[in-house]
Amino acid sequence: MRRISCLFLLVMIFTTTACSHAAPIPNDIPAHDLMESVVGDLLSTASARGYVEVSEGYIRASTWGEDYEFLQDALLDYAVCISDQPDMNIDEIGILRVAEGYDVARVAAAARTYLLAETLQYRDLLEAYNPTELPKTDCGSVTVCGQYVMYSLLDEDTTKRAHAALRRILTEQEPATA
Repeated sequence: MRRISCLFLLVMIFTTTACSHAAPIPNDIPAHDLMESVVGDLLSTASARGYVEVSEGYIRASTWGEDYEFLQDALLDYAVCISDQPDMNIDEIGILRVAEGYDVARVAAAARTYLLAETLQYRDLLEAYNPTELPKTDCGSVTVCGQYVMYSLLDEDTTKRAHAALRRILTEQEPATA
């Protein structure tokens, strides 16, 4: 079990992707609006599952641990969606909008730590009650795009599509003019 946990941690570290684009990435799009676009993109496929956005209090000390205080200061806003059938699957997508002057890499590291804790918590439960969801615990991913950090706990295909949608949406946006 310890070997599996270490392997999973290494996989999580290497699944972080970055958004590189010549034009500046806007940071004036609320996380909720980005989430609506990403979920809309995911729901456009025939095999789509439904998602519901959770309340603003989703990021709390009990689940984000020592990163909680930093996140309270660093985030302008965030949006988190979970499966509309949480008893059936563990899907979760989060978009964190980081304020200028705060360390985006530190927010991404906090998201990776959160994903690792969640997947370790789910693993035993899924093995016993819903083993079809178990592969998702190996697909946790974090993407940094400008001042945005997106994390996900989805199946492999949906993970790729969700993170690609975020990058596409942000890189197609025109910077706001004053």
